[in-house]
Amino acid sequence: MNQDSYILVPNMLNTAGFHLFAVNDGHGLYGHKASADIRAELPERLEEQLKKDRDFNWHPTAEKDGNIS
Repeated sequence: MNQDSYILVPNMLNTAGFHLFAVNDGHGLYGHKASADIRAELPERLEEQLKKDRDFNWHPTAEKDGNIS
């Protein structure tokens, strides 16, 4: 049984260019459960913490070639 899962949240916090990518590598008897729980909970909890963090201020800057840095 594949116990892995992934997370893809484009434009997190409604911020263009701010994405969350994660691979959850499940192992053992409950690896599938742990992996699924992380997938279900991590994005929302991370967004909650970032909203509370006064030091979090991510604003991308567009370079001349159009890439975000």
